[in-house]
Amino acid sequence: MGIVNSTENLKYVGTEVKPERRIFTILSKITFTLYIVAIFFGTSPPFRERVKDVEDIATSNILNQLVFTTLFILSVITIIPRFKSFFEIIYKEKVLVIFFLWALLSIAWSDYSFTSFKRWFQVITSITVAISILMYTDDHKDLLKYFKVILFFYLIISIASVFVIPNARGEGGAWRGLAPSKNHLGQAALLNIIIWSLIFYYDNLKWKVLDIIMIMIAVLLLAGASSSTSMTAFMFIIFLAVMFYIDKLLKPIKVGRLFSILGLFTAAAVVLSVVFLARDILVQILASFGEDLTFTGRTDLWADILREANKHLWIGCGFQGFWIVENNDLLALYDRYIWFPNQAHNGYIDILNEVGIIGLALFVGVIANYFLNIRKLKNPTIFKWFVIVAIIVNFQESTFIRPQVLTGVFFIFSYLALFVQLHKEKKEEYEELLLEENTEEVKEEKIIEIIN
Repeated sequence: MGIVNSTENLKYVGTEVKPERRIFTILSKITFTLYIVAIFFGTSPPFRERVKDVEDIATSNILNQLVFTTLFILSVITIIPRFKSFFEIIYKEKVLVIFFLWALLSIAWSDYSFTSFKRWFQVITSITVAISILMYTDDHKDLLKYFKVILFFYLIISIASVFVIPNARGEGGAWRGLAPSKNHLGQAALLNIIIWSLIFYYDNLKWKVLDIIMIMIAVLLLAGASSSTSMTAFMFIIFLAVMFYIDKLLKPIKVGRLFSILGLFTAAAVVLSVVFLARDILVQILASFGEDLTFTGRTDLWADILREANKHLWIGCGFQGFWIVENNDLLALYDRYIWFPNQAHNGYIDILNEVGIIGLALFVGVIANYFLNIRKLKNPTIFKWFVIVAIIVNFQESTFIRPQVLTGVFFIFSYLALFVQLHKEKKEEYEELLLEENTEEVKEEKIIEIIN
């Protein structure tokens, strides 16, 4: 076989060397599709009764374990042929890897090590599934088509259920649809609004009417869920979208970035002024969402979990080793909180309690690492909105590093998408550089190695 000296021939050689990779591409798509179904529709029966007794809280789900184990195996199978690229992506990223290694180490001192390990393994499954589909997809915008059909049925079934099935509404009439609670439905609706908006932007003209209808249904579900957390995140996303749009319009006259910075500082100043100087206004705003200054008892819960965290401040109680029914400290909390919380309703506090100051510092490093590296992209990522949503939502909900909790799963997916995209852009630069070199001195084996 002769020396390759063109981009077309370069692609041809890669195809000839590894034609069986089409099988792995198909398998990665199937795995990703099944994963989307699992995290949106869940592995437990929908429309369940509200938990009214500690004994009713499920501690194990065999179907859930079977699904995640199967998805992990399938995703690993697709990663093996591209293990070198997988290792390069993980090595490039580093910070999330270090966090998960610390989380794995914390299982050693968890009082419920087996449960902690199962939950850790489920999150690792999210990582392998995400990297698998991202490595086998040339353009990340193509991933939107995997969401389209699944989320169409999710929205239709959810909106229909709240009018037909009594248990699809929670106490007070708040909608929960297919989700376990109104807060979960709020998150699902918010993610649907973002995803369908992206689909609308990139979709063909003939499908845009359907996209608009789906967005309207998602907005209706968000309103019906009455989740103040998701509504706040939605308004913040709208604000940022407008700021970015104006930034883009003003970019030719080189004042767009200045406008964005001033806008963000102004918004922050208004919020802080209302919180600290105009409490009456804050009370009225919260009342409109059915909340009070304690955020429906959340502040009391935060204080109690912080006291628990203080018992093991530096290293935590072990990865996801607190919210377990057998935990006596949790049972003591249930004597006070008769609504049986299964999270601190603050992702940052839960991370502190479970993996300590060390783990929380590492996770803050994960977030910082994302925003530091996003500036290195040649082409903007379409998934940054999910990271922003997760950061906001976790001030009142615990979704970070939680298996099957939507905004947490999308945070991991979006984070990894950035580093896979960086890896691909770097690889393309390297290929272009090789093609510009004197190709007579470039070994064919080297080109094949780059392609693979």
